[in-house]
Amino acid sequence: MKDEILDDLLATENPTTPIYATFWDRVWASVLDTLVLAPLIFLSLYNMLNWQIMSLSILALLLNAAYKPFLEWKRGATIGKDMMGIKVVDEDLKPIDLSHALIRYSPWAVSVFFSLIGVFYFYSSENLSTDLTFMELAKLQENPLTNIQSLYSILFLIIIITLIWDKKKQGLHDKWAKTLVVKK
Repeated sequence: MKDEILDDLLATENPTTPIYATFWDRVWASVLDTLVLAPLIFLSLYNMLNWQIMSLSILALLLNAAYKPFLEWKRGATIGKDMMGIKVVDEDLKPIDLSHALIRYSPWAVSVFFSLIGVFYFYSSENLSTDLTFMELAKLQENPLTNIQSLYSILFLIIIITLIWDKKKQGLHDKWAKTLVVKK
């Protein structure tokens, strides 16, 4: 908290000093982004429970996956980040390019890969039917990579949480992409 106040003071004295978005700014932006994506998430869930159309599941997953890197590349922020008054920039405080956005998204891309594997296993199951319970349907998504996916989830959290202690509030994904998340 003390460091954030000092950063705010320095930024007013020197307008070229960025004010870095806090962990909580980014968490709330992520929550808002989840709300923006809720219709797509519900459509995907409804499809899984009722229609069971594999191409629709894949399309929904890919649209969901494209949201973050595309908007950060084109607009500098997702809708959630925009609502929180933060944006993604390169280390020179300039807009990011597509390569920054894709490198920055790489931890999420691994999760998307695991989800795609789950979709393929789900739709290739002999037990697939619309009268299964939600838990039975979730069980159908289990695959040989499920345990690796669980371990990756822990690594993913570490990648994200590292920004709490970083001076510039960069997560490992920001460091890899040479990006910063700053207040507008």
